[in-house]
Amino acid sequence: MTRCLAIFTCLFFSATCTFSQSALHWFTNYTTAVATAAKENKPVLLFFHGSDWCPPCIKMQRDVFSDSSFIDFAASKLIFLDVDFPRKPPLTAKQLKHNQSVKKQFGLPDDFTQGYPQVIIIDAAGNILYQEKGYDGEGAGKMTGIINNISLEMNKK
Repeated sequence: MTRCLAIFTCLFFSATCTFSQSALHWFTNYTTAVATAAKENKPVLLFFHGSDWCPPCIKMQRDVFSDSSFIDFAASKLIFLDVDFPRKPPLTAKQLKHNQSVKKQFGLPDDFTQGYPQVIIIDAAGNILYQEKGYDGEGAGKMTGIINNISLEMNKK
């Protein structure tokens, strides 16, 4: 009996840890992300970055978007769109063209090596609710506050 209880306890804590470490769902297609946002009445967070060559981007991914408290808070409040420009492995031609189009749609420069990371939060109609260039290392708390303020404003409407 004690052995069964010990096994059950281990399985329970293992499952609990697994669920708390879940990741955000990132869309890679703007049209799909916006359609989902409209359907679910949520804003879209666009993350423009260079995932394998941009130190502030990598730090933001680790500090904010991989933080379990941020994930628990934000996963149900936003739709996430990954607009990545990695160097290795390169994107498919189709995905690169898509990401460049999204970058252009928001008026971001073609040569964007000094503008990463960039976070833009839009409503389902494409209106910019928030935009920030760079990452100063403030962690998940700052982004959580921004999302909370946007949610409060959207709920007033």
